[in-house]
Amino acid sequence: MDRIETADITPQFILNKVECGDNSQEHTVRDWLDSFGIPVVDQYYIRWQRIAMHASRVIKSVEDSWTTRGINMLLTLVFNVLYLGYDMKKEFEPQFTERAEELRGILSKIESGMGGAANAG
Repeated sequence: MDRIETADITPQFILNKVECGDNSQEHTVRDWLDSFGIPVVDQYYIRWQRIAMHASRVIKSVEDSWTTRGINMLLTLVFNVLYLGYDMKKEFEPQFTERAEELRGILSKIESGMGGAANAG
């Protein structure tokens, strides 16, 4: 299993009242996910959410002590690592796993004080 744990998480879905169309068709979340070949309990999705939640916690923990420039640099780093620079000719998931581990390491350093206010720009 990847270092980004996926155990003990079951996705829950929030359904909003449908206010468009004529209500002649009904589609479930399961139908929609199935149409894209995505399992309801998708381990990739769980790993993605875990790293996103970790990043969110770290950003929240430093927002009062870091400069605006430092926070913006951290936000840019998270965005670049998670969303940009993937090689479209290679399988996505191994690239994501590598990048998520890289980001987790950086976030852990920030949490442990190695990336504190003195390093925040």
